[in-house]
Amino acid sequence: MSIEFWTKPHLRMKELFDGRLKKWEIFEPRVKGKSHPDVRHLADGQDDVVVYSDNKGLVSIITSYGLGNPYKILKAISEAFDAEIWLERDLQAGDHKRVIKRPTCGRHQAGAENQVRIRRYPLP
Repeated sequence: MSIEFWTKPHLRMKELFDGRLKKWEIFEPRVKGKSHPDVRHLADGQDDVVVYSDNKGLVSIITSYGLGNPYKILKAISEAFDAEIWLERDLQAGDHKRVIKRPTCGRHQAGAENQVRIRRYPLP
């Protein structure tokens, strides 16, 4: 099982991996095997995501595989780059009206630490 996310605006792969995410303790882990410049990883020590870029160097999709919860990683990306994070299925459905600027990620909690620009993604 995988969950795919898009960023809005589109981010440059080079910027996503320029060290800004260290503030949130997000890092690029070492991955065994051959690396590919268009496929990179981000991790928080417990969970990770795979970041894919297109031929222009823009992040095309961020994918979480398995049962992990990439909330901390996505929140860091959202805050560091002032970006919205969209679930791919919402984009495919053409339901752009359902994407909200600052939802509470599926929970109705008022705390700022629980707010990030992610649509319908549960908190840990």
